[in-house]
Formats: sequence, C-alpha cells, structure tokens
Amino acid sequence: MAGVNELFERLIKISLSEKEVNSDKWDGLSIIFNVDASGAEEVKGYLFEEEAWSGFLPDSNLPDLVLTLRSLREALKGDARDGWASGLFKIDLREMDVDLEVDYDNPQRWAMTPDNMDTMIEQIRP
Repeated sequence: MAGVNELFERLIKISLSEKEVNSDKWDGLSIIFNVDASGAEEVKGYLFEEEAWSGFLPDSNLPDLVLTLRSLREALKGDARDGWASGLFKIDLREMDVDLEVDYDNPQRWAMTPDNMDTMIEQIRP
C-alpha cells in the first residue's frame, strides 16, 4: 500500500489534471469526499475565483480520484474503525497551498443546502 505522502501527492496531481481546473480563471479548488454508514461514496468539486465559485464534477479522472481518496482514507483511519466519514481537500492555486480536513463522525459535515450555501462556500474555500 502506498504511503500517506505518496497518496497525498497523487491526489494533488489528479486534482490538478481535471480539465475544469486547467484555466487561469480559478484561484482554488475544493473536493469533498463523503462516505455514509452504508458505505456509499459521494464526490463533489468546487472551483473558486475571487468572490465567485462554481461546482464541478471531477469526472475526467473520477476512478483514479476515488481510488486515491479511498486509499488515503484507509491510511489515515488510525483508531477509527471505518476511517473518516467526510473529507475536504483544498488547493489554493495562487499559493499552491494544500490542506486536508477530515471528520470521522459526520458524513454531512460539508453538505450544501439552500439554507447554508453561503456559509458553507466560505468554509470550504481554500
């Protein structure tokens, strides 16, 4: 099994190779990976520019992205029996700063709803 650093590097490479990301327009990107109690997985992507943002489906490399996220989740699970329930991966494209936040209990930690969209967008913004 690949080490955490190798998986993190692979996640960065896959994320930056998404066709929607390869534009000078965007300042950052966030990818949310949720796993519910039944094991169902959900991946969502968001691109950011100044005050604007856009949702995108990371589809050009989705199988590799999901496999890498699964492997990273497994590698980071520590004492948690099932690994994290929700992960937020962020890249600031201006500074090339990378961050990963995880929540081991709440698969809806970064879920978007009409009521929380403005607040949540700011929480997930790189």
